[in-house]
Amino acid sequence: MIIWLLPTVRAKQDTGYIPKLHTKNFDNVQNVFYFDDSPVLLLQDFQSVFQSNDNGVTWDTVELFSQDNDNTIPISIRQIDLDNQLGFAFTQSKRHYYTKDQGKSWKHFEIDEEGYTSATVSVNYDKHDYMLFSFRRCPEVLSVDVLSSECNDTFYYSKDGLATKPVRLDINGLSGCTFARTNADFHVADSELMVCTKRDFDDNGFPLKSEIVASKDFFNTILVPQSDALADAYVADIKVINSFMVAVVQKDRYDNNGMVDLYVSKDGVSFRKSFFDKQLRSWAFTLLPSTKNSLHVALRGVSNPYDFQSSTDVYRSDSQGMYFKKIISNVDGFGGGLEMIRKIQGIDGAWIAMTEGDAKADDGQRKPQNSGFARSKITLNDGDTWSYLKPLNDTNCLGDKDCSVNLMWFEERAGNGEIVSGPTPGILMGVGATGNTLPRSMNDLKTFISRDGGLSWSKVCDGPSVFTFADFGNIAIITKLNLEGFPASLEEGSTGSILFSLDQGSTWKEVDIGVSLVPDYLITAKDGTARQALLVGITPQTMTYVAITIDFDDAFSEECEKNDFEEWYARRDPQTNEPICVDGHREKYNRRKQNSKCFASKLYKDIQVIEEPCKCGLEDTECDFGFRMNTGGECDPISTVMAEDFCKGKNRKRKISLTSRRMIPDDPCSGGYKVPKNDYIVDCQVMNELAEVEKISVKFTDLDEKIIYYFYLERDPANSGVPDETLLVITETMRIYVSYDGGYSFVVPNDLMGLEGRVVSVFTNPYFPNDVYIAAQSGEVYYSNDRAVTFRSFHSPYVAGSDTKYEMSFSKSNSTKFIWYALSDCDSMGNCKSSVALTEDNGQSFVHMVDNARKCHFSDSIFSTENYNVKDNLIICEQKQEGNPYYNLIGSKNNFFSAPEIILKGIIGSTSSGEFLIVAKVNDDSSLTAFVSVDGYNFAEAKFPHNIEVTKQTAYTILNVNSKQIFMHVTTSSEYDLEFGALLKSNYNGTSYVTSLRNVNRNRAAYVDFESVQAPEGISLLNIVSNADKVKEDHVEKRLKTMITFNDGASWNSLESPSADSEGKMYACKKCSLNLHSYTERLDPSRDTYSSGSALGMLFGIGNVGEYLAPMNDDTTALFFTKDAGVTWKEIRKGQYMWEFGDQGTILVIAKSAETTNTVSYSLDQGQTWKDYEFAEKKYMISDLSTVPSDTARRFMLLAEDERGSEKVISLDFSRVYNRQCKLDLDHRTQMRDFDYWSPRYPHQEDKCLFGHESQYLRRSADVDDCFIGAAPLSKGYKHMKNCSCSRNDFECDYNFETAADGTCRLIKGLSSKDNSEICNRDDKVLEYWEPTGYRKVPLSTCEGGLELDKWASHPCPGKENDYKKEHHNGIRGFALFMVITLPLLAFLVSVAFVYDKGIRRNGGFQRFGEIRLDDDDNLHLVEENATDRVVNKIVRGGIYTFSFLTSTARKISTFFKRGVLGVRGENAGTISSLFNDRIVDNDEDSLFRYADEDDDAREIDSFLEHGLENDVGGDDQNYTDTPDDLEADADESAPTPLETDAEQSSSTHLGDDA
Repeated sequence: MIIWLLPTVRAKQDTGYIPKLHTKNFDNVQNVFYFDDSPVLLLQDFQSVFQSNDNGVTWDTVELFSQDNDNTIPISIRQIDLDNQLGFAFTQSKRHYYTKDQGKSWKHFEIDEEGYTSATVSVNYDKHDYMLFSFRRCPEVLSVDVLSSECNDTFYYSKDGLATKPVRLDINGLSGCTFARTNADFHVADSELMVCTKRDFDDNGFPLKSEIVASKDFFNTILVPQSDALADAYVADIKVINSFMVAVVQKDRYDNNGMVDLYVSKDGVSFRKSFFDKQLRSWAFTLLPSTKNSLHVALRGVSNPYDFQSSTDVYRSDSQGMYFKKIISNVDGFGGGLEMIRKIQGIDGAWIAMTEGDAKADDGQRKPQNSGFARSKITLNDGDTWSYLKPLNDTNCLGDKDCSVNLMWFEERAGNGEIVSGPTPGILMGVGATGNTLPRSMNDLKTFISRDGGLSWSKVCDGPSVFTFADFGNIAIITKLNLEGFPASLEEGSTGSILFSLDQGSTWKEVDIGVSLVPDYLITAKDGTARQALLVGITPQTMTYVAITIDFDDAFSEECEKNDFEEWYARRDPQTNEPICVDGHREKYNRRKQNSKCFASKLYKDIQVIEEPCKCGLEDTECDFGFRMNTGGECDPISTVMAEDFCKGKNRKRKISLTSRRMIPDDPCSGGYKVPKNDYIVDCQVMNELAEVEKISVKFTDLDEKIIYYFYLERDPANSGVPDETLLVITETMRIYVSYDGGYSFVVPNDLMGLEGRVVSVFTNPYFPNDVYIAAQSGEVYYSNDRAVTFRSFHSPYVAGSDTKYEMSFSKSNSTKFIWYALSDCDSMGNCKSSVALTEDNGQSFVHMVDNARKCHFSDSIFSTENYNVKDNLIICEQKQEGNPYYNLIGSKNNFFSAPEIILKGIIGSTSSGEFLIVAKVNDDSSLTAFVSVDGYNFAEAKFPHNIEVTKQTAYTILNVNSKQIFMHVTTSSEYDLEFGALLKSNYNGTSYVTSLRNVNRNRAAYVDFESVQAPEGISLLNIVSNADKVKEDHVEKRLKTMITFNDGASWNSLESPSADSEGKMYACKKCSLNLHSYTERLDPSRDTYSSGSALGMLFGIGNVGEYLAPMNDDTTALFFTKDAGVTWKEIRKGQYMWEFGDQGTILVIAKSAETTNTVSYSLDQGQTWKDYEFAEKKYMISDLSTVPSDTARRFMLLAEDERGSEKVISLDFSRVYNRQCKLDLDHRTQMRDFDYWSPRYPHQEDKCLFGHESQYLRRSADVDDCFIGAAPLSKGYKHMKNCSCSRNDFECDYNFETAADGTCRLIKGLSSKDNSEICNRDDKVLEYWEPTGYRKVPLSTCEGGLELDKWASHPCPGKENDYKKEHHNGIRGFALFMVITLPLLAFLVSVAFVYDKGIRRNGGFQRFGEIRLDDDDNLHLVEENATDRVVNKIVRGGIYTFSFLTSTARKISTFFKRGVLGVRGENAGTISSLFNDRIVDNDEDSLFRYADEDDDAREIDSFLEHGLENDVGGDDQNYTDTPDDLEADADESAPTPLETDAEQSSSTHLGDDA
């Protein structure tokens, strides 16, 4: 059935000739190809291989495979271009098949294993019997882990053309193996040379190295290429292209999506690095078909692997493959940005490209693919000049910028499967349209033909088609395509006819093929000499395949004579039509005249090109090594090459003469231009300085307006945490820009164009960092699941008003599930009417849940499903009560399909912290009570210290802490601008709180001067109000002091100040400490943090050394830095600075923040030394310095404001400051040169114990400054060395206890300790509980033994007294017990009698021993007559000394026990008492009585035991470490003022009410 009404062809054939058609049906066709220079075809379906020896007229099954063995099903068939006799059929079994006579006979060979998913073969160009097989096995589902080696290659080789069984290469880690000699252009000294990449992994699966290895004897001996450039390189791939061997070197071995360099060799032995004007990413470049004298590389323009619409730049190298010049920009990104430029076969230097550059919109933004902005251009001189394609016979289109031929494609499938333009002398066909763009509809395309190598084109017919040529292009065949309805409807995409021409497209004729099919393949012989073509397609009616041979063998009766040919020059100037020279020669062909009626080709004899040498000119030269051509065509020196290869040693400060140009090797030109020698004078001192400066690259981007907000997307954990630099910027006009490379370049995504001014909200999914949501005023929401590359949309389920706002809550378990809030009629306090809906398909459908809800939580997104019984379908919401200023906490397990359950009434807010949900409830007396839940159903009251009263006017803030506990700031002084409060800390389950520190500073918006160090855990800094008494009583200005904790808030100390400033001057004051400006003074508190999660132990801070914190603009303000997590500090620079960490701390960058500057400073050695870098001649006011949140990138962004008030984005790229990546070897950790182990520790402590254990973290060594870390998994090198003995630092004060001035925990005045027996009710497995001592162990601590301050006396849980006695009174009974006691006693008595007789009685008895002085050895003379006497006398002496010592201490021990604080308490039957002093070790470092003030005398143990637990804390004598003016901030003494409830900060949540 013929679907189309074919358009009128341009001319009718003179004869009624119709080619012969031969049809064959197949169940399926997977592949089909011709053996070169033969009529033999191979065709593969799912089950079998078929062969035709007569161009497809007849077909036979190749009898290779056993019908009862599924593993023998073919997986691929291969034809070898180097040897047209050789072919292969690979299977999934051990047995594979080959032919050496184009299929006349088939043989098999076997390998050791089966089950491979793909196979390839490489044949040596010079020795066809040398074969290299690669068998690949891949998992059914590929992992998203970019570090894993998902597919494994196994290699076999044969040296005798498979006369014997191939041999396996038993070398682990080989990949990408190939013969170096794979084509005629690549020359090597030894034609048998084979190269591979060899990868080594550690025991954890992380890459160690990947290097090029070579061999001349199939790896009996292994050679490593002689190249210092590749000494530390991680080679990802290696390819041979024409005369070049290209090694792709991965800069970061742990980042398969990162930057790469190309290293090129002309001999397979020595490699040199290539130079581009932009960085290459592994997924953003393609090596294009190239020439003998140059490599061609396509580079995608947008730095994001998901972007398949980005434009492409194409580069051409010099003859050595080192220096690349851009030859065309903005090649269209259809199909990934790499397909829309193609080389014209048979014409050196001829390319056709589809570009976007001439039809961009006025705003300069790139347009969506197929939007009608693509133009075709052609070059005949390898990219030096480009011109438009000219239509013939069209007076309305002149082939200029206003109208030209624009091609979607112009290639066919060759007989060997390659996609080429055809082996014809300048005869091409293509599909496109005339105009200034391509049309939007595929069916508006037309089919064209060209006879002059692509310069001009004639229309063949309307509609797209597939095509091929026979007889060197003299016979052209096309079959129409209907792409508009395909593939949705195969019927609409099918055709029942072909068109053919016998006169190079001058006239055409239609032929009915007798079947309706959708064309799949249309091929002919690779060399174009055949007179047959094979059409393969699928029939819509039966869904089977049909192969039709179109035979033109009788189209002409004779072959062409000499007068039937004409000379045709392959390259002519488009303007003058004169032949042009490229690469030193002109090219011409003898081709058949268009109207001759004969066959031009000699069967299977390739077309011959005739070369004519040209006179040498400047175009026949190139820049010599070390020089690169600039835009003016001059050769400029490359500073890095000059510094590394020429300006070293004695030439370091000299001026040297070099030759900047050379003749292009193998250029056939003669005479004419000669290259001048030593024409360039190089000042080596300048070059070395320039090379150092150019290690940092700078790029300015002017957005012409102010930036109001920006944010980076977090790393994708599914991508192994590999750094990603996606950045979104929102400007004053509410325009959204996206950068995929950390601020180096910006685009407006296609789908977001037109949103300017309409954006109201932008959301990111905290659980799925690839997801971004952008809400417009209209209620339209644009969302992306691929890091803001492409966007789709949904509409809010509620009608949007002019004041409508939106919020979102996300599910941790499902990326497409979220809660949508539409807020309207909001009052000044932020109370709004709301409608809330749920979607589980990314907004494609919604279910209304509830009205007037402010915040909802997915239970499985908050709580630990591993530790608690959490209902994953539970949703908890805050719902406003009608006529009441408060909310109810409600819950539903069925998406609110039925009425929800009221969990708590009268709440003012809720927030999550860690695995807890904390709710603030208003009591009847207007006080606040906090409730905590770990499952969403059961809420327990949070018990605050009884002297902390929380009213509904009191704000309390849940702080974001790197801890397993809840930290909460409760306001105790709320007077305007004089706010401060108490820092409370919870127990393990969030229900019991103790005061960690009082008088902690906050501001009027409830932001708290508190920050938790991101790594290691348990270290935090805060600012206290040191003059809290005077602030409250006299309303004086607050004086702040910075405190630090190293034990998760159990104790706090001031920061130790450095001894000298950055200028080497000693600090004058003696009672000074370091004080830092904190959270409440930062412009961007969520980003401008002291620390970094990846730069372990490193912190920056702005502040001063003094008794208290000075104003930011004070002369004493300076930048300080620590690399040991705050133990010691160093002043870096005077003044105000901002800072950032890069590459896990190997790059530290600072910039002035309070004055204009054009300089940043950076350190590469953990802050030991600093260098200045001038990024601009003009000075700017820097408003921000940033990098990716993980601080793992080497690119930074400055936001700089110019004199017009608009902001410039300045990208600083430090990628080139390091020449290599640090070597991480987790299998040999002690032998690593580039890394050291660092252990956090408590200040002034000799050991390295922190939180009860000694841990070691990997950091780059401070004395190593020549390598970067990249994405190396340093966290995998963490070592838990040992658990330490418990010390005072492992304990904190228990409930209702606080730290007193002497460092002990004392009961708060008027309060009592908690009842620890409650633990028996919570856990049936608990046997006993301990009486409170005032101390509890810090939950993060893993210490063992030593000082056990939390254990005094234990009691059995009710009902478990017997088990308790068994546990504590284990022993033997009865006769066994009698014997155990009696026998040792008898032995002892016998021994005593013997010693008395031999040692005491004979030496004068006890009377004499009473006269002996222990300090005078001469008084003790005992009788010794034999060896027995000597032994007995030693026993006597030991007994005397022991008895004397016990006598001298008896009185002290008696006094000690009389105090009654030790021993068994008689009234508590069944109580076991611990000897408390036995738990106090004799070590000053671990002593309970070690105080913050080292000059204090340690308290006597008996004094402590007598009074330590009885002294109440309170009153005027209450003091805290380093806080002399602390105040007992009881709530009833404060005068709180109402606080706004909507004060938000990213690291904390504020709960309070103003009613």
